[in-house]
Amino acid sequence: MSAHLAAALPAAATALPFRPLHPEFGLELYGLDLAAPQPEAVLDRLVAALAEHQLLLLRDQALSPAQLAALAARLAHAPRALPTALAAPGDLAGWAFDPLSPRRPARVQALFAAAPPAPGLTGLFASQIAALAGLNPWLAYHVAYLEAATPAGPLPLVQADAAGHRRALFLPPEATALAGLPAAEAAALLPRLRAAATAPAITWRHGFRQGDLLLWDGHALLHRLAPGQAGAQAPLLRAAAAPEAPLGAAAATTPYLIAG
Repeated sequence: MSAHLAAALPAAATALPFRPLHPEFGLELYGLDLAAPQPEAVLDRLVAALAEHQLLLLRDQALSPAQLAALAARLAHAPRALPTALAAPGDLAGWAFDPLSPRRPARVQALFAAAPPAPGLTGLFASQIAALAGLNPWLAYHVAYLEAATPAGPLPLVQADAAGHRRALFLPPEATALAGLPAAEAAALLPRLRAAATAPAITWRHGFRQGDLLLWDGHALLHRLAPGQAGAQAPLLRAAAAPEAPLGAAAATTPYLIAG
């Protein structure tokens, strides 16, 4: 477990029992029934834990689609969640920040196994904060203000939160080039960045079982599903809230003022 994660655990997890899921991100929380009304203080703690740890797992939940959507909206401080949808494993088989809104990923996303999933159904989550931190420092500096060219338009290759305190790699799978770089240089760099974005060392795998609820920061994690055994597979309930365009690192940088 990283020193940063160990130091942050008590405050973020609150008094609820917990265990880390990955050395860099993710918590499993115990003893919370989200189908029952929860005090605002508990929900605020979930917001803080999600912001700090990027992903939360709560097992043995029993949520309706409306409850799942309301929870996602509350955690995102949004008036409502995007319409809840049933997600077939094949619909989420490719790495994505948000398969339904690639240019404006939902800040809070949720998947819930309301029915028994097919044996072997696995969710994979890769921290893009850890991906950026793991780059060679020169390379991280080199890409900080580049844009990824996608069929829908350019997107910042490195995103930051509004306060500029947290940066993450933002490389949509559909990116075809890097604006501002010669084609040959971009063609050599893109595979290297994609490999860093989904490296096994920064990826956590989750085998679904009925009642599993996963909540995550859609700007911090890439995710995908690996289907289980062949045949009919029960869909997962999906909810998403607060779609936002990524904020580029340049936009989050405070300019220096020089007095003369």
